[in-house]
Amino acid sequence: MKIKKTMMALGPKGSNGHEAALLAQKRIDPSADWEIAFCETNAEVLATAIESEGIYAVVPFENSTGGPVDTIADNLFRTCGHDSRSRLKDQFSIPITQNLLVRRGWKKNRKTKILSHREAFKQCQSFLKIPEWENCVQEEMASTSKAAELV
Repeated sequence: MKIKKTMMALGPKGSNGHEAALLAQKRIDPSADWEIAFCETNAEVLATAIESEGIYAVVPFENSTGGPVDTIADNLFRTCGHDSRSRLKDQFSIPITQNLLVRRGWKKNRKTKILSHREAFKQCQSFLKIPEWENCVQEEMASTSKAAELV
């Protein structure tokens, strides 16, 4: 009989967090019967895993463009303290590509709001400086997937 295990990840289904959770499951215990539970924020992902015995979490720690994901490092240290290294099971990289989605009928000269996660804004900062986007309001969301749902 397969052992039932839970992996917490930033959601929703189809997000980068979901992709990372699927890979983490294969790396940690490919024979287990995994369930993925999605959270609204990475802080919630960590807190849920820390509070519940036997629950795993996958969170981004660093990205190649924006550097360390500050909120993760802060939350990891706050929730695990000096014991954080002993609780880490694995680290790996996944390629991430950002896309800009616009609503049908969008007009170039119209005032525009760009919704995304803070890390995606850091990763795309040079693109967002071109004339078409530099005057747009940037609104931070819990995840890029949540922003895509709203578009």
